[in-house]
Parts: sequence; structure tokens; C-alpha cells
Amino acid sequence: LTGGGDCSGLNAVIRAVEAAAEGKFGNMVALQSRDIVLVPLKSLAGIVRQVPSDSQLIHTAESIGISLGRQPLASVTLDPMSRSSICQQKINSA
Repeated sequence: LTGGGDCSGLNAVIRAVEAAAEGKFGNMVALQSRDIVLVPLKSLAGIVRQVPSDSQLIHTAESIGISLGRQPLASVTLDPMSRSSICQQKINSA
């Protein structure tokens, strides 16, 4: 959606807005391989997928202030050239 596919978070938001504008409610936006897709919520009922507590995803979320209902394991400093920074640079230069 943004052209390079390297800002998957921004692409997911754009796809969610498009889906809402098209009246495609009852779906979740998901990343499958390199594609942003809509997944019917009905197909997800009863499925539980857990992320390991020592996962980089958990550390990153907690390092930027997202509360997961527990004490953060450790503080993680994001690399200034992380994907978030690159996406922000692309947004600012647009």
C-alpha cells in the first residue's frame, strides 16, 4: 500500500480504514507472509496463540510504554534505524 511494503504497521492501518470504508466489518487485519489480509473474526474464535514472555515483541512493546499487565522484564533501547524509525522517516518525507 505504501509502495515498498516495509512499513507493515502503517499498511495495516491503511487496510483497516479501507475495509471499514467498504463496510467489511467483522474482520481483523493481519500480516501473512508479506501480505496484509483481512481475516474473518469468526474463523479465530477459540484459537489462542501465545507469545513467549522473553520475545523481542514483548520487550519492544514494554520499552515504548505498552502495558501488558505485568512488570516489564527489562528495559530495551530501540535502535534508531529500527523499522519504526524508517517508517517515520518515510511518513515525514512524504
